[in-house]
Amino acid sequence: MKKLSAFAAAIVSSALILSSCSGSQSSAPTNLVCAFVEGYSTNKTFALSSLAQGGSAASDIEVTIGGLSTQVQQGTEVRQLFEEFLSAMSSWGSQVDSAYAVGDKAGITSAAIQLETRIDPIAARCETLGWKFQKGWR
Repeated sequence: MKKLSAFAAAIVSSALILSSCSGSQSSAPTNLVCAFVEGYSTNKTFALSSLAQGGSAASDIEVTIGGLSTQVQQGTEVRQLFEEFLSAMSSWGSQVDSAYAVGDKAGITSAAIQLETRIDPIAARCETLGWKFQKGWR
């Protein structure tokens, strides 16, 4: 039930982002993927909450973001973008799970810094595809 709640919350937050970006000139799949990129910090929050409740950040990311894989057509630029985003978020989730398990606060911080570094070029590609990020989206 916890996973379902996190997934529903992530979908709602992305829908809110999508609705506020009516000026975007992107396709529907691009809008879906880039809305999740824009809402990555919300997904991080849900994943960390899951971890604090005895779950797994990596598993939460797989449910909330990985579940979108059927919505993005194989062999497209948007699919490649989605897979890069999922990989970045999954890697962060795994690193956070490992660091949390041993009480390594520096490891958690390092994972966040690495994620930010990976999000930057993904966000730039969203903009190239026509996505318009909200001011202060980070």
